[in-house]
Amino acid sequence: MKDTLIIVAGDCGFGFERPGHYENIYRRCCSRLTKNNNWIVFIRGNHDNPAYFNYQPIKHSR
Repeated sequence: MKDTLIIVAGDCGFGFERPGHYENIYRRCCSRLTKNNNWIVFIRGNHDNPAYFNYQPIKHSR
């Protein structure tokens, strides 16, 4: 995929893995996202840990 906005509509289970888990996934994908001009937006669902989103700001360039 190129030049794409990917919207993930929650319920990914965010906030239940060990610290740094999601950062590691992002680091593995970041260069491909940038190279192909892809963007990902995650929206918290009811099966995601709200504390993960409320207390840990998440902001990346992609």
